Amino acid sequence: MAGHPGAFGASVDEKIFDDFCTTLNNEFDAELSCEKIYYVDYYYKDDDSPEKMSKQIINIAEMNDWWGKDIDRALVAIEFTCSPSQFKVMASNTLKFTLKNGISIIKFGGEDSEIELFGNKVVKVMAVCECNKNEWNGNVSAQLLLTDYEIKGFHDYF
Repeated sequence: MAGHPGAFGASVDEKIFDDFCTTLNNEFDAELSCEKIYYVDYYYKDDDSPEKMSKQIINIAEMNDWWGKDIDRALVAIEFTCSPSQFKVMASNTLKFTLKNGISIIKFGGEDSEIELFGNKVVKVMAVCECNKNEWNGNVSAQLLLTDYEIKGFHDYF
């Protein structure tokens, strides 16, 4: 069977098809990385100045109307260490991490494995977050919404 004049195709003998697939997969594994890359507007550590950090987070959060079809939401990266005393599970498995400087990071829909890990270990985390402001009883505070994270290390909590 033939295609149109500009068509491209290849055939592989049935006898070597499994070897062909293995070789092809190995080549793609060596060439392709599945690591996610995020472009962030700010990089923080959990002991950065809460005043400066809060102001930047709230300023970005107030630009929520700017994001849309061709403009990606602003992201920040934050490196922090979380002990069980800084971790709380709220309603609907919402996870709350309170940084050393008092700013909170929220993750909706936490999984049981995350609750187990953060509830029992001291965990070093690199996180990517969206900026948000939390308004409660007339008070406005900076808040980060967890987009993704990577565990950099952990040890038992004593």
